[in-house]
Amino acid sequence: MYFVHPMSSRRRFIKNVTALSLGTQIIPIVSCGLEPNASWSAIADQFFKDKQGRLNFNTGSVGMMPKPVYENYIQLTKSLASYAAYEVKDQSEDYSLAALESLAATVGAKKEDITLVRNTSEGINFILNDYPFQPEDEVLISSMAYPYPHYTLDKLSALKGIKKINIDLNPASDSDEQIVHKFISGITSKTKMILVTHFTHREGQIMPVKAICEEAQKRGVEVLVDGAHAVGQFGVDIQDLNCNYYVSSLHKWMYAPLGTGLLYVKDQNIPKLSPPLSYPGKLQNDLSKFNYTGTVPFQNELTLQSVLDFNEAIEWSRKTQRIKELQSQLIEGLKGIPSITIMTDPKRSCGVVGFGFDHIHPAKVAPAYLQSYGIHCKKTKYKDIPMLRATVNLHLLEKDIDAFIEATTSITQS
Repeated sequence: MYFVHPMSSRRRFIKNVTALSLGTQIIPIVSCGLEPNASWSAIADQFFKDKQGRLNFNTGSVGMMPKPVYENYIQLTKSLASYAAYEVKDQSEDYSLAALESLAATVGAKKEDITLVRNTSEGINFILNDYPFQPEDEVLISSMAYPYPHYTLDKLSALKGIKKINIDLNPASDSDEQIVHKFISGITSKTKMILVTHFTHREGQIMPVKAICEEAQKRGVEVLVDGAHAVGQFGVDIQDLNCNYYVSSLHKWMYAPLGTGLLYVKDQNIPKLSPPLSYPGKLQNDLSKFNYTGTVPFQNELTLQSVLDFNEAIEWSRKTQRIKELQSQLIEGLKGIPSITIMTDPKRSCGVVGFGFDHIHPAKVAPAYLQSYGIHCKKTKYKDIPMLRATVNLHLLEKDIDAFIEATTSITQS
């Protein structure tokens, strides 16, 4: 997979910022901090290090802001604290629109069809709660989906009488074709929507989203894609997927400030949604109606361009390749350890490794990683099968992967 760039967002950014008359007192511009083709060691140095020397193998939950992004974020926060915040935001409108246009190009969407939300869960809740469901309408969702959408659908089942249809998937054995078949076989005359995860949060499996969308569209069923872990990790082209809705968390793999998410709604679907917000009626056909949430941290929106600049300086496809290399090193190392079962299919994944111990519960192992080896990873489970999740990212080097493998070896032997 690769990132799609219809045109360089960096060139557009420079053009737009040059045209502004704001000056850097209101919009501080911070260098991305990287030279062309920077070494992976130099890139890793752009991330802050833990004072206690601990290694973070859980950036899948929340990513880490690189130093230049953090510096831009702090300077913007200072600007907002030094003057009237809404005035700063209003005067920065052209800057924000340029950044949003750059983001749209990055994910293969029209800028009119995307907006910022706080996170994936908020965006999914907007869609599910705003959709004009009728009693007995059905929504298909898989057992591999994140728990929060399940909770929302359970609530809507009680409030509106819709039906949540669970598609039982087995990531260890289901092929992409079988996954598509299971979803499509679940469609009935009452099915209104499929909610599918682009990249599963436990074992890190890339789902056949495009094929599911194609088959669903043939049957008049809309598709909502949970792309929480996808954007920034590997290539996402929303228009090519041909989904109706796409939501992602930019604070994971894009390294944006915490509380920065992306919501995409296909243009013809915008009018049917009525978010429970205080937006004026004239915006019913405009995606900006989702932004009438009151006062928000404006600095998140204004930091977006520095986030894109940092990623583009690395080069998107090169970034994905590096993450895959680190994942491969970790998987190969874990394979050589007796009593370890790997839950992740390296051919259908990227920067996540799910694994378990044959005779030790992860709830006991996770504290040992942190307390004895200074390594933070996440414990989770699927279908009552407990596992650990290790996330690799650009702040890690080969020696850090080796440290994780050595710690795992020691734990199995102790």
